[in-house]
Amino acid sequence: MPVAVRAPHAESGDNGEMEEIEGDGRATSADKVLILLLELARRGSIRVHEAAEYLGSARSTAHRLLATLVRNGMAEQDGSGGSYRPGPGLRSIVAPTARSSLLVAAQAAVLAMRDETTETSHFAILQGNSIRFVTGYEGLHEDHTPSRVGLVLPAHATAIGKAILAALPPEALRDLYPRGVQVLTGATLGTQEEIHEHLRMVARRGYATNNSESDSDITAVAVVVRDVDGIPIGSLAVAGPPERLPAARIPHVVARMQRAALDIQAALLAPARQ
Repeated sequence: MPVAVRAPHAESGDNGEMEEIEGDGRATSADKVLILLLELARRGSIRVHEAAEYLGSARSTAHRLLATLVRNGMAEQDGSGGSYRPGPGLRSIVAPTARSSLLVAAQAAVLAMRDETTETSHFAILQGNSIRFVTGYEGLHEDHTPSRVGLVLPAHATAIGKAILAALPPEALRDLYPRGVQVLTGATLGTQEEIHEHLRMVARRGYATNNSESDSDITAVAVVVRDVDGIPIGSLAVAGPPERLPAARIPHVVARMQRAALDIQAALLAPARQ
């Protein structure tokens, strides 16, 4: 393995530090770009100070490396001074494999969840401040809640969206709602203050509910799905008529969804162990 050494021809970085040069002539800044790229792919979002801490570098160095990723289409920034997320170049590399594995794991878990609860069940992912229903199965009752697979709805107006929003750090939430919020029904959370207060409650109790907030006559309950590092990657929900999802039944449904979330996590971990 090449050994990092100080070289007379090393260039001065923007923080006044000398760039290290590998024994074969390669600058370690190239290594840091690759390390940062992999970490961005793993996290899905990163801020300058987080990148600096992860790399053990000055913030100015982390900012310069992130700017390099942006220029090359590997990262995108959420507004001025916002967090960085994977750009089109990085998404084209990691998305097919990651999404395929996640979709397969989610489909199996959601089907088992539907069969046990007998109600319409979904798995969804966060896209900006919206939630996309990726896979799902309709309930076994004649009056089941219709499938929402393929739909994109405001995350704060759905149980499945609130479950994952509640798992995000406060700064990420602020980035998602720089302006006003969309109201779908009279029960929808209508201000950023209402959203933040409600999500704190969701985080404390471990699940989210939707009582006619996105559609009338529908009750839904949802939990977040995390990867093995604890990073939220999606959420699960069970939805049905209010009379079949009374308060007394919610704990049982939540427990079943939490098992499904662990099943997805285990399925994603299995290939890495092989």
